[in-house]
Amino acid sequence: MTFAFVTDSLRYTSALSVGLAVVFLVIMVIIALMKLISGTVTMPRMLPDVKDLTSFWKLFTGVPVLVTAYICHYNGTLTSISANLLVFI
Repeated sequence: MTFAFVTDSLRYTSALSVGLAVVFLVIMVIIALMKLISGTVTMPRMLPDVKDLTSFWKLFTGVPVLVTAYICHYNGTLTSISANLLVFI
């Protein structure tokens, strides 16, 4: 009975996360279309543009985000692999 209640409450959380993802996608499509129509789409840079010390320090605002995302993804993968291994043992 309690487990059914918990799963039922997760249904609303999942619906909310899907709804937010759809809203984010719609906003990104609108921004992309506006940039395409106005002609302000530029070619993406492959490497950062480091001109001076200020632009060098700006690199440190994005690097922690990427490193944290990589570490969390790696740990999540290890957790799921170890959970699957425990099932087979």
